[in-house]
Amino acid sequence: MAREPHSDPDGDGFGDRALAAGVAACLTALVPVIGEFIAAPAAALGLTLGLIGIHRIEAGRAIRVVPAAVGTVLSACAALVVLVVLVATYTAP
Repeated sequence: MAREPHSDPDGDGFGDRALAAGVAACLTALVPVIGEFIAAPAAALGLTLGLIGIHRIEAGRAIRVVPAAVGTVLSACAALVVLVVLVATYTAP
């Protein structure tokens, strides 16, 4: 008999929070001057929460994969944008 995934009431919370952090990181990554200071921590938080959410899905403790995956991808994209902006602005001529 196939085992059904067990989901506690907040089982998908990590994925939802990862999605929110990823969206916030993407929106603030392109803001001049202060964007890097907001987007970098939000991207790190989104990546961490997204990977935890994906691990919980694989372990059967959560059932919604889309928010965790999208939050992880958005956070990675925002981190890449922040990295490119920092390299472009702080490289010596």
